[in-house]
Amino acid sequence: MRPALRPFHTWQRQQGMATILLVLLVGMAMTATAMTIFFRVRGAQDMQMSVHASTQAEIKAWEGVQALTQVLNNASVAPSIYAQVSNGSCPSFSIGLSGVSIATISCSISNMQLTATVTGTSGPATSTVQLVYQLSQSGSPGGSSQAGAAVTINGDLNYSGGSLSLVNGSSLANVIVNGNITIGNGATAYISGCATGDISLSGGGIANGASLNALGDITISNMSSPTNTSLAARNITITQDDGTYTAIKAGAYLVNVYSDGSLVGTAYVGGTLSGSSVIPNSNSINVTLVSGASATYSYPTYNGHTITLGYNSVYGGVVKFSKATVGTMWGNQITLTGWYGNYTKLYSNSDISMVQNAISTFIGGGNLTVSSYNLPTMTSGKLVGKYTNTGGNSSAIANLTTGVAASNAPGLPGLPSCAVTTTSYNVSDYKNKANYTFYINSNNSHPMVTILNVKTSTGIDVSGTYDLTTDPLQTLKGFDLFQCQWYNASCFSTANANASGWVLSGIYKWPPGIVYFDGNLKIDGLSGSLNGLINSLVVNGALTLTNSGSNLILHAPNYSTAALVCGGNFWPTNVCSSTTALGTTALANDAIISQAALSANGWTIYGNVISGTTVSTAGGTDTIYGGLYEGQNAKSTMTVSQGGLVVDTSNVSSSQASTGLGSTTTNGNSTLTYSAAVLWAKYI
Repeated sequence: MRPALRPFHTWQRQQGMATILLVLLVGMAMTATAMTIFFRVRGAQDMQMSVHASTQAEIKAWEGVQALTQVLNNASVAPSIYAQVSNGSCPSFSIGLSGVSIATISCSISNMQLTATVTGTSGPATSTVQLVYQLSQSGSPGGSSQAGAAVTINGDLNYSGGSLSLVNGSSLANVIVNGNITIGNGATAYISGCATGDISLSGGGIANGASLNALGDITISNMSSPTNTSLAARNITITQDDGTYTAIKAGAYLVNVYSDGSLVGTAYVGGTLSGSSVIPNSNSINVTLVSGASATYSYPTYNGHTITLGYNSVYGGVVKFSKATVGTMWGNQITLTGWYGNYTKLYSNSDISMVQNAISTFIGGGNLTVSSYNLPTMTSGKLVGKYTNTGGNSSAIANLTTGVAASNAPGLPGLPSCAVTTTSYNVSDYKNKANYTFYINSNNSHPMVTILNVKTSTGIDVSGTYDLTTDPLQTLKGFDLFQCQWYNASCFSTANANASGWVLSGIYKWPPGIVYFDGNLKIDGLSGSLNGLINSLVVNGALTLTNSGSNLILHAPNYSTAALVCGGNFWPTNVCSSTTALGTTALANDAIISQAALSANGWTIYGNVISGTTVSTAGGTDTIYGGLYEGQNAKSTMTVSQGGLVVDTSNVSSSQASTGLGSTTTNGNSTLTYSAAVLWAKYI
């Protein structure tokens, strides 16, 4: 028999398993392929997102760089940033941009460079840019002005006639002159203060107790003998006899200033010489940095750095004097030509020559030569060098010890402080603060006025622009406004209000407030019962005040009363807080702001007076109860040759002393400008 065959369905089952296995393998392959594609797509998406985030971070970083550069060049903050770096400290920055941070890495005093990093962040990505900025300052660095200065003159002061009185009540007021002071003929000049140039006194006289300081030289001859006068300068020459001086001091050391051994600048200081170093007599040193900027350093340490002063040379210190009674005379080389002078303290850092004089305390750092047979008398004397008599007397001077150690030399007193502050301006910037803006219509040459922030006593706002040719506004809303010569007469016509300027003759009625004139202005007197003007006169040109008429008085609004400024028919709402109270507008402290020159004749002015260029007086005496700031826009000579000038700050409050231009007693010569330039930048 044949063996039994396997049933056919068994092969069929095996073939079914193979099919399933094949399908499974194909499915797994397709799944693997799908997963591969999925992960590749996901990876590509992640890469795209990463690139996008990185790009956004870089954009943010450069936005931060732009913002930081703008901050460093911002006129309102750049001076303080520059000062911080000059003083050895690094400023911090916060610019308010989302996703941007700034860190200051280092600051260099010697080359005025600031290193910072700006980091931009977007999602997980960051981008950091490192930059080095070169900080620059241009203009005259100046310094802080003398406190309480009654007068700041940006130019020479020449007084040769009339009268000159610059006071603070019964005391002399400080005057700061950016140039020379020359006093010739004239009545006694009541003046104290300083000049950045020379001071020459050759006629008239100066008030008792005056103090005059010069960064240049002082020369005195042919004037009335002074009483209790103090002088300080580079060099001093006095050829006349007699008088009394509290102090006569001249000379300084020019030193190199080192911070931790590195040269940072130079300075003029008073002090004593020790080897190749100078030990200053003040802990505050005004340094001219190698960059040309200025900074004030403390001695002997400054912001954790050791400050040393290396001797460079002697600056000035020459005193040539006849004879008088002197409290302290101190210089480098002193020549006393007069007989029988009296000196309480006589200090000569180097050589000194004299004839017979009476000296209480003498210290000489060089040689002493006496050219008279009669010897000077001394209560106490020390001399580093040799004593020589050329008058035929070989005797020693009693109480004088010669050949003492060099460390006994008195050194030098140093230069006085005299920093001039000016605030340049363009009066057109103050148009929007004026209550009455006068100008010439460029289309038809008509005089115009724009009234702003003015109400009547009945509460009507009269703001608007008016053509003064068609309506001269003698009255407005039933109240007297602008009148000249007599009641209800016009002040304006094309004859006296045109491109050449404005002329107001015999002002009869005029409202209080801030008044702006576009062009030159001449006020040819006041008339009638008008008891002066109550205005801030802001003139975009030159201002002339003549002596015609009567009651030649000008009050700045804040130097007047609330009743007169705010309680009348028209009241300035930006100057007054109500009809019964003055506000705090600083511009209302200023009686006069002229873009160009000011000429006045016989006026009494209450308020600050500010001129862009020169100030001149005529036949009458001008009296200012407030500050006087001359030549703020351009260095200009001020001359008092007839009439006279009185400036009295005794009743000026601290709030009235501020001007609408900003403080005039902060930084020296505020023509300073600041900039910051990127030297290089890189990604880190």
